[in-house]
Amino acid sequence: MPLPPNFREALERTGAFTLRVMPSEDWLAIRQQQHQPLPWHETVLRPLLKATQTAWVYELDEKSDVFTVAQSIVRRERGKHVISLDGEPIRGHELLWNASGGKRGSIVLAMPAADFPSREIFPHCQAAFIFGNSTVPHTPSAVRFARLAVADGQTLCCLLSRTNGFEWLAIYSNPDHLQDLLIEARSTVVNRAWYAPGTNEAPSGE
Repeated sequence: MPLPPNFREALERTGAFTLRVMPSEDWLAIRQQQHQPLPWHETVLRPLLKATQTAWVYELDEKSDVFTVAQSIVRRERGKHVISLDGEPIRGHELLWNASGGKRGSIVLAMPAADFPSREIFPHCQAAFIFGNSTVPHTPSAVRFARLAVADGQTLCCLLSRTNGFEWLAIYSNPDHLQDLLIEARSTVVNRAWYAPGTNEAPSGE
């Protein structure tokens, strides 16, 4: 099912679309205890990390609880922290991935666009939509990195936001690839009925 013309325009303007990974009620339930493992760590994050070539976390305060949890898998480099994907990057480090409300900056996962595991992760995500201003939830330098990285046409970047932790996942790629991925996402996410013909959905939100 093709996207309406205004969606194509929105993808070209923003350079990204966003997945709601987990239901809002589940996210709100862990807001005060973000060390918790989540089912979506295995169904969404694990496949993404397997495809990822480089992972970075921005604005990580080395005096914070997040750093304490993550220090065995992060290393400061060029003003941000590279995340080691060797060994076990999720279990025992859940707070790194879940932290929200500015407890850390955005996390960027960069991978070959051809390796993005859409078929594995989309059925476990709740919704797919386009933010009118896709940069608001993210560290500006993370967005700049992602946009530069995907300019080669061969790279895709996934961003976990500084504001919403693991609730949302932004996908940055070239507009043609984004269009194909958004069509796929809207047909396979949990709430795909929202995007059935005749729902008159706007491109800039849920």
